[in-house]
Amino acid sequence: MKTLKTFFAFFVSLPLLYLPVELALGEKSADANALTSEQVAFDSHSFSAGEWMTSNLALVNEQSKVSKEHFTYEELETVKPEGWELPTMEQAVSLLKSMGFNQSSGYIPSDYYKVNWQYSGYVDPILGKVNEGEKLLLWVKDNGQHNYISISKDNLEFTPGKTLAHARLSARLVRN
Repeated sequence: MKTLKTFFAFFVSLPLLYLPVELALGEKSADANALTSEQVAFDSHSFSAGEWMTSNLALVNEQSKVSKEHFTYEELETVKPEGWELPTMEQAVSLLKSMGFNQSSGYIPSDYYKVNWQYSGYVDPILGKVNEGEKLLLWVKDNGQHNYISISKDNLEFTPGKTLAHARLSARLVRN
């Protein structure tokens, strides 16, 4: 009888173990439709490959304070300024290589210093904000596949990655 009670308790509680994870993964942003491009702030610079945001895309409030700097892929489609697009992986890799990333050490082109490499971490749907001060993770255009590029300015390295649909990453857009 004790085994039956234990089995019943386990069977009843098992769905409750996964409930917080499902809620976190299924969470939709309540303010995604309320975001407007008038609130967007960023710095940019023209490189040979087009004009790029040299700081993270951010939303600012009335006091010019940053109110949001991490976005889901879906939110980016809503807030990106007209004429700006997420870079493709190829565009991002090309720009980073022109700045000395993943190349032989000992040389840093001057374009490297025109970019704000501030690490702002990212927001994981389950863990919350992580990696602040470690790596800059940026969305890349991928038709909803949730790919990103991870940049380590200290080591002049970058690597591609893939994340969950509701992760919130930084964004640097490009205008050709």
